[in-house]
Amino acid sequence: MVPRSANELCEMRSRAHTPHIRMALGTGPEQNRPMEPVTLTTSRLLMRTVGPKDTDTVYEAAQDPDIQRWTTIPSPYLREHAEGFVEQTVPEGWATASMFTFGLFPASGELAGMLGITMRALGTGEIGFWATKEHRRKGYMTEATRPAVHWSFTTL
Repeated sequence: MVPRSANELCEMRSRAHTPHIRMALGTGPEQNRPMEPVTLTTSRLLMRTVGPKDTDTVYEAAQDPDIQRWTTIPSPYLREHAEGFVEQTVPEGWATASMFTFGLFPASGELAGMLGITMRALGTGEIGFWATKEHRRKGYMTEATRPAVHWSFTTL
């Protein structure tokens, strides 16, 4: 099936349940302009940027050997990595429109995972994510991917 619109492509890819999704984004003159972080919501999740107040939470979550094994985060993951991520990498990604990072928080307020859209080339982004062990297999990543992709197709 060939998608007829960006929304249709988003729906097809959401149904595919792939861990990384490549997408062709808008290529208008506003592509890669500096952006302020946004907050997205779903019926179960608050998706917001992470900052210095989240350093301990990100550090603790990233100690999971499976996250270190299956993602590109440093291993071992040190506290200074978490500090650099929340204080420098995340804000710079938004400011330069090169990476858009969301922490995923269910109603409990705990960090359930991270989802990022990294711009790979003009008009092309890649989604990457990880979930904390206690929040895996609950559908959070699938749930978060849909609004993130919709936001990227309609905003970037």
